[in-house]
Amino acid sequence: RLRYAHTGTDREYFSPLEVAYKNRKGLSDEGRTEMYQRFFYTAIPRYIEAGETISGFIFTHVRPGTKDFNVDIYAKGVSHSFTFFITVPGFVPDHAEVDFLSLYAADELQDLNEQRFRKLLADLDCCSTDVTGEKRGSPLNVVLVGEGRDIRYALLRAKWRETAANESTSRPGAADYFYRGRHQDAVLRFDGSGKDDGYYELRLWLSPYRLDGTLVWLGQLRHFIEHRWIKTRPDPDIDNARAFMSQNLWYGQALLKYALVASGHAVLLEAQQPDFQGSEYFTNGVRHIFWLSGQPVSLLETVNAGWDQED
Repeated sequence: RLRYAHTGTDREYFSPLEVAYKNRKGLSDEGRTEMYQRFFYTAIPRYIEAGETISGFIFTHVRPGTKDFNVDIYAKGVSHSFTFFITVPGFVPDHAEVDFLSLYAADELQDLNEQRFRKLLADLDCCSTDVTGEKRGSPLNVVLVGEGRDIRYALLRAKWRETAANESTSRPGAADYFYRGRHQDAVLRFDGSGKDDGYYELRLWLSPYRLDGTLVWLGQLRHFIEHRWIKTRPDPDIDNARAFMSQNLWYGQALLKYALVASGHAVLLEAQQPDFQGSEYFTNGVRHIFWLSGQPVSLLETVNAGWDQED
């Protein structure tokens, strides 16, 4: 006998009768009774008896973009976990409109070993730019290593939300930062659970670099503070966003390996520096590098590459 864990699919799933209650208006007493019974009896059971096959509904939250969810079943000493990704009709993520194969000419691509890659990241320009390439933007503070599908699945599993192509200008500064003369290839957001909880925003650019043949993505990650009485603004503490993402990916079972690289682009709290949009920030100048997996990774299997240490 196995048990199905509803919270593995959606931590805040709706019970069948809660859904029925939300849809009770406009029905007769008899109609409501029939609806309550239908919702109750078609919900997926909590138990799977030995040798049986079950089916049913679980009621989850509506979310734009790719629908990702887990199906976890377990018994004493036994557990199985399955992850699914389903495209929501009518939604086109921004990265679907990028021709990644044509971004770089063959002579621009560089395949590096780990030693050369580490040095490159230490020497890399600190920040994105404005459209002219002359004014400094926000720090390129995270680096993701992995093939496109693995990066996408890992971020979705960690509850980062894809954005639509027409959503890029819906929040402050979302489409105004550049790398190598182009907008970000993708924007993903991690939204807070409450109305005023703010959000984290990750802009990604595919780089011309490869690490032992694997794609490398440069990221600009910032936390945005949101409140009903004030205008949304970026959190000046750049390093907080990095620390959040490292924990988020680890607990999201998406992290194969991580490393730190000191870039030398530190900005003190007492001497905050504005980007070209006037958003001030401070940072210790350390970049986080994350090797991501498209398949779940146990928290105990994540490896520290042992490069640099944070102050």
